[in-house]
Amino acid sequence: MKKALTAVLGTQELADTLKQLTKAQLRAFELIAINLDFGVHPKTAAALLKHGLIETCKETLPSWPTPVTITRYFLPVPVHLTWCLLCAEQAEAGKAKETTDA
Repeated sequence: MKKALTAVLGTQELADTLKQLTKAQLRAFELIAINLDFGVHPKTAAALLKHGLIETCKETLPSWPTPVTITRYFLPVPVHLTWCLLCAEQAEAGKAKETTDA
């Protein structure tokens, strides 16, 4: 896993990393970022782990007759905060474009 992305990183560095992803990987990253990580294919998650964009944890769900342990995916806090900043920058750029187009 790339440790550089678990430290504080700039939005440009994250944007450059996201551009390297396939459509499926980018979609999975966005779903994980909003806590909808169920159903992410293990190979897709492995690619995101390799890029240092996500981390994993095991969660045990109580069920009958035996509990079930699943793997959950999440963004490290610095990556999540940077992703939020990147989204805000893109939204601002979109608003600026709408203003100049009008």
